[in-house]
Amino acid sequence: MTVTASIIIAMEGLPKTAFRMAQALAAQPKGGLTPSALFRAVPMRTDDLDHYLDAYPRLFYMDITRIKITGEAIRALERIQKNMDGTGSSLQAVVDRLYSLDKTDIDRLQHMLDGKITVKTKQAFIKLFLEKVYLYPDRVHQWVQSAPFSAAARRIYQVLWEHPEGVMDACRLRKLSGLDEYRAEQTLWELLRNMACFEAFSFNEEDLLQRKIVLLDEIRRFRKPETASSAAEIAGVKRPHQISRCGDQCVTMLARIACAAGQRPLVQNKSGKLSAASLRTISRFCGEVDPVWLHELIWTAVPLGFLTMTESGEIIPGARLSLWDTHTHNEVHIMLARHALGKYQDLSRRLRTLTSVIKPGQWYTLRYLAEAVGDFPDLENPILCYRHKRYQYGEAENPDRIRRLTTLFQEPLHWFGIVDLGRVNNTSLASITEFGYHLISGKVPVSAEHAASPAELIVKPDFEVFVSLREGTPLVLPVLSVYGEVSGEGEHALLFRLTREKYLSALQQGYPDHFLVGFLERHARNNRIPDNVKRTLEDWDRTPRRVRLRRVTLVECDDPVLLAELTSYPELSGRILPTDPKHSLALRGLLSSEAKEILYRKGIIVEQTDPEKPDRI
Repeated sequence: MTVTASIIIAMEGLPKTAFRMAQALAAQPKGGLTPSALFRAVPMRTDDLDHYLDAYPRLFYMDITRIKITGEAIRALERIQKNMDGTGSSLQAVVDRLYSLDKTDIDRLQHMLDGKITVKTKQAFIKLFLEKVYLYPDRVHQWVQSAPFSAAARRIYQVLWEHPEGVMDACRLRKLSGLDEYRAEQTLWELLRNMACFEAFSFNEEDLLQRKIVLLDEIRRFRKPETASSAAEIAGVKRPHQISRCGDQCVTMLARIACAAGQRPLVQNKSGKLSAASLRTISRFCGEVDPVWLHELIWTAVPLGFLTMTESGEIIPGARLSLWDTHTHNEVHIMLARHALGKYQDLSRRLRTLTSVIKPGQWYTLRYLAEAVGDFPDLENPILCYRHKRYQYGEAENPDRIRRLTTLFQEPLHWFGIVDLGRVNNTSLASITEFGYHLISGKVPVSAEHAASPAELIVKPDFEVFVSLREGTPLVLPVLSVYGEVSGEGEHALLFRLTREKYLSALQQGYPDHFLVGFLERHARNNRIPDNVKRTLEDWDRTPRRVRLRRVTLVECDDPVLLAELTSYPELSGRILPTDPKHSLALRGLLSSEAKEILYRKGIIVEQTDPEKPDRI
């Protein structure tokens, strides 16, 4: 040790006046200072000087007429000043200290890391040390446990690591280690010289020197994330002149897309994009819409069940029509926005952290906000990288990140009402909406921007249903489009005609029966529909001819006696369906291969009628 343990322990609790006295004497290491000169440099009483000379003989001594400082105390003072206020416990301080090491210390640390690896330059050694020790915040703990540290060093480090703040007084840490004072200090020096932890000196409220053992600053920051009160806010800008708000328009757009799909299934071409005919069908109900926005909305709605894809690749309204009937306008908006945000896990995680320093409704420069999201530390999975000419935890430099984040702000986050866009002169601005702020921060329920009034359908005795698009919720459109044909359309209204053919076609596609009557009564004016419409719809539910398709394995045989024997087998009991008792029987709930295995065990020869597809019926 360049500084013995006893001198450092002796300087713990040193009064601030005595510390300044040591600094003044260290500036004159050989000649010292006379008492009068020392009094001019450090104001104090004569009694104080006598007390310090008696209380700290390891630091100060009287040489005839001059007061001098010991060489041991000078080295201890340099160490204290170097680590005053924790300035030596950051990643950059580690890099600076590694640069200042001589070859002997580099060889020692290299042996601690991996004696088999050799590096030719100091820069390569620094990179190796940081990757081996501080690549992730938890890596240093793993390194201490696996590297050739003493058992006592691992025990002391474990106590420090388990402390929630990652900061402990040196005297308390020595007591908790279970070692005597000298051995504990020697062990601490083992950790300090290998930069597994660091020491920080400061003066407390009583002006006494405190010595603390701390983890790396960046590790402590990630162990205890910054709160809104401690983090610096991002600078905002004034309200823009031009504002683009989508709000909850995605819900209305989705309802109209589902209405179009109910009239004519949407078809994709070979490239996965909607066909020209499908785009024309959508434009009939929605007007001209950006195809990218259409694709984003459709593939957000399909997993949620609002839309579904058939086996033939067509897109139609989902069979769970209750989704449109039981959810409010705002609830559907939450479902869509949450699912859209969930597709960008990294972005949503960073935005969730960034909500501590941004305010909903405050406008920020779009690029500045994108850079803030990209630069804000990823608290869940930090990794060491070199950014802005220094080492820090975050992500490696990615020139495409800002462009990608800007696109996400301008497109999906804006389309689903999470972000508003604005413009001042030639500068693009962005603002997190109140809805988006609550959604990102995970605070539920999210308050609605405006409550949609319940729909009031006008059901006529001639089976026409009038829907006002200006008033009420558009969530009724998909249901009516499934069971009826659009017979009239205007800028603010749609007219549906309920027909038996369309109704039966909906049942054939798997949409629920006995649903439409209750739906119309819930949304009709005064919750009543004409009696003839109600009776007719109930008749339509009763009159369809229904059959059930069931997959079975058909066993054919020309010997009725053998067929009768098969029915007696216990392995087949309960699985036989009556067909032709003289020539065939049907087995339910068995694959062809399973039935074949049972018959093989009975010594029966099985002839395969379809050798290419044995399990296909």
